[in-house]
Amino acid sequence: MIIVWGAADLIRGTPFNRPIVALVPLAILAGLCVASSHQVGYWRNSSELWTHTLEITKNNVVAYDNLGGMLLAKGNTDGLAYFQSAARIAAWDPESHAAIAATLHERGQLQEAIDEYGIALRANPDAKLKARIYAYLGVIYRELGEYPKARESSRLAVVSDSGEVETIIRQIAVTLEKLPAPSGYWLLGSLLEGTNKVAEARAAYARALMLNPQFAPAIRSLGALHLNSETSTDLIKP
Repeated sequence: MIIVWGAADLIRGTPFNRPIVALVPLAILAGLCVASSHQVGYWRNSSELWTHTLEITKNNVVAYDNLGGMLLAKGNTDGLAYFQSAARIAAWDPESHAAIAATLHERGQLQEAIDEYGIALRANPDAKLKARIYAYLGVIYRELGEYPKARESSRLAVVSDSGEVETIIRQIAVTLEKLPAPSGYWLLGSLLEGTNKVAEARAAYARALMLNPQFAPAIRSLGALHLNSETSTDLIKP
C-alpha cells in the first residue's frame, strides 16, 4: 500500500498522461499480489511451511523439531533424522533428545533410549516434557525388570506434572479403542502401574494376553504384579 499510494503521490503533477499515471500503481499492486500469492503457498500446510523454513534458514532447531515430529506422528521414521540434526545444532535441546529416545525405545534399543532421555532431563525441560520423559523411563525400566528404578521414575513423572501423565494414559487408551494391539495394552498397563492403578494395570495386561497369549512383556508384568501383591500380603501378616 505504501509503494502504490506513494508512487501515485510522486507521479501526481508530472506531465504524464492520466492513464499512464493510473497504470503505474496498478502494475505495482499486481506484482505484489503475485509475490504474496507465491508466499502464501508456503502456508498451505505445516509440512510445506517447515520444509521451506529449512530451505531459507540455517541451523533452525525449531523447524527441525517440528518437521521431525510431524513425520514421526505419521509413522515416517525419517523424522528421526530431523531430530538428530536439531540435537547436533543444539546439543542441549530437550525436545530433540526426548524424541530420539522415544524412537530408540520403539526400536527396542532400551539402553540407548535411557541415555538420550538422560540428556533431555539434564537439558532442563519444562514440567510437561519432564513428566513425559520420566513416565516413559518408568516403562523402559519395567521392561528391563528394574522395578525400583521404574517406581522412582513413575513417581517423578507424577511429581513433575500428574495431569500430563493422565493425558498420556488417556491418549493411549483412545488409540487402543481404534487399533487394539498387545504392545499398546502392555504400554498402557505399565503407565497405569506407575500411577498405582494396579487393578487397571492388571486389566490392561490381561487384555494384551487376550490378543496374544504368548506376549512375553505382559506375562512378565502380570507375574511381577502377582509377586508384589503376595509380598505386600506377607508384610502385613501378624
